[in-house]
Amino acid sequence: MPKYIGTSLSECVADILDDKKSIGEVMLIHSNTGVFFFEEFYEQVKHYTKTHWGNREQEAKEVLETLWNAGRILQRGLAGMHRIHPSQVNWIKIDVHSKRKRKRNKGE
Repeated sequence: MPKYIGTSLSECVADILDDKKSIGEVMLIHSNTGVFFFEEFYEQVKHYTKTHWGNREQEAKEVLETLWNAGRILQRGLAGMHRIHPSQVNWIKIDVHSKRKRKRNKGE
């Protein structure tokens, strides 16, 4: 089953709200934020409700909170990483394979 890494928080959450991607398909979404608590994070990004999320504030907050609690928002500001400004690519597809059992040598 493929998973996706999002490069734009605003665009990727919009895709989830528009049913273009499901939360289950999201491995990680990059964000340029750098805060420790969800309420601080939400205060920094809620302006996207008007500009990107079609005034669906409650739905967007639920999506963000689900991703936050699952540890699927990478805050580049906390890691001291440079800000990213994505171009045409909002999602990077990652092929995830189920775990395969490793064959052991008889000497192990």
